Amino acid sequence: MVQIDPSENLTRFVFSNNNFRSSDRSVKYSAFMQPPNKLLSVFRIFDLDDQEVRTK
Repeated sequence: MVQIDPSENLTRFVFSNNNFRSSDRSVKYSAFMQPPNKLLSVFRIFDLDDQEVRTK
């Protein structure tokens, strides 16, 4: 497993309706909680601003 530095910016693609509120399109904090199997996919987002992350 690759180590992630605490200073790195990360994002996660959320596809499940259970992980966000459709009313205001906000992500629930539970989307970032470690699942029981301890596997959670995240992506490094070097040099991308918030708008670029949302549109990629």
